[in-house]
Amino acid sequence: RHGIADEEQIFMDGMYSGHYEQYRRKHPMQQFRLAFDPMKNKVTGKGSDTVGDYNIDGSYSTLTNRMQLHKTYVRGTGDRWENRGHTVKIRMQWNHSKQQFEGPWYVKTTFYEGTGKWTISCSDANDNYHALACEDFPLLKKGKNEKSFDYCHINHV
Repeated sequence: RHGIADEEQIFMDGMYSGHYEQYRRKHPMQQFRLAFDPMKNKVTGKGSDTVGDYNIDGSYSTLTNRMQLHKTYVRGTGDRWENRGHTVKIRMQWNHSKQQFEGPWYVKTTFYEGTGKWTISCSDANDNYHALACEDFPLLKKGKNEKSFDYCHINHV
């Protein structure tokens, strides 16, 4: 049995945006990058928000159309009270009718424990790559599969 991902490309390298729910409110997310490695079914990314800079690593499945991400904050960036260098665990599934990934996030630190909903979609799969640094984002390098583009040398506006 194959998932929806076989019929439509849902695991796309690009800029993602969305919102998360915390303290009974929706909070918009700044755009962040995700890149998918189809040979290893791994996903990596990076971004920045009000808490601080973060790196994302995780895995995905085209059979179940699910992703599991670990969003780890870079200690010493952003809000010095909220950023503890902690990791947020996120599990998402593709919602075909809404064309987005959604699912729960969870974090537990010495100072805080919480959960809520995470919702993201690819906001820009092929355009607006402004001077990407390949060494900072290795999965965007050419050659990850036959269909890949060399995003490291594209500077679309």
